[in-house]
Amino acid sequence: MPASNAEIERRIERNTNDIAAVYDILTVHGHQLVAIRAQAVTLAAQVVAIGEQVTVIGEQVRIIEERVTAIEERVTAIEERLTTIEGRLTSIESTLGTVQTTLVEVLRRLPPAA
Repeated sequence: MPASNAEIERRIERNTNDIAAVYDILTVHGHQLVAIRAQAVTLAAQVVAIGEQVTVIGEQVRIIEERVTAIEERVTAIEERLTTIEGRLTSIESTLGTVQTTLVEVLRRLPPAA
């Protein structure tokens, strides 16, 4: 059943009112929308800048981690050398103990001084 003239007129009136409301929103709030868009563009640029900073910081962290690893390797090498030196000192101490015991025995066997 086709729409009556009255129904068509009501639809036209509603559509006209909708168009007028959209126009009002655009004219009243258009400057706000432009400002919001400008803020969004600024925020996007800030996000890009922060991303670049994060990349730079990440590279700095990587370099620091490499340096720390190199230092840890040096410390390990020094610890190994100190362990070797400690072993040598223990051996020297043992030898000195043996020499001391031998020297005491030799001195004990010597005739008394005149």
